[in-house]
Amino acid sequence: MTSYDILWRIHAVLMSISFTALLSGIVISRFYFIKKWRYKTHRKLGITAGITGVAGLLLAFTMVQISSGAHLSSPHTILGAVTGLLLILTPLAGHQIRKARKKKQMKLSHRTMGYVTLILVALTIISGLLFTGILRLPSRKTGTMVSTETAVSSGQVDQKVVSSSYFSEIQVQVGKILFSWKEN
Repeated sequence: MTSYDILWRIHAVLMSISFTALLSGIVISRFYFIKKWRYKTHRKLGITAGITGVAGLLLAFTMVQISSGAHLSSPHTILGAVTGLLLILTPLAGHQIRKARKKKQMKLSHRTMGYVTLILVALTIISGLLFTGILRLPSRKTGTMVSTETAVSSGQVDQKVVSSSYFSEIQVQVGKILFSWKEN
């Protein structure tokens, strides 16, 4: 296993932790607003999401340097850079709520930034899975499906066409597993 493979796995773990912490922080803030522990837990999860996300981004920067050196050359890297920026700004906006004169506006900004950051982290993860080939978009192959009837006579197999219809074959590849099905 090369150093790039090791870094890639660590990058994936860090980004997954960041997404999970961000999602947990939003759920706690949204659904447990009566609980006394909500604010501290939300704050810790936000900081965790920011730190692990930025660490994952720095690791990605290092991986690009090792491989090609061409930064911001794909949709995944551009999305990652924007997401990294929001992973820094969102917790900072949350810390400024107490000091802000217009607390309602600052809370709304922080909340909106949190939702946008969560969506961007998810999109960045999906684009990374597509970029690496772990996940592939469904592809369609069209053609004619032929039903056959087989008759066995004197040890010889004869095939007779019974029907023919138009079909679409859809394939989705996840890692080394190919899922395939046909639709009429």
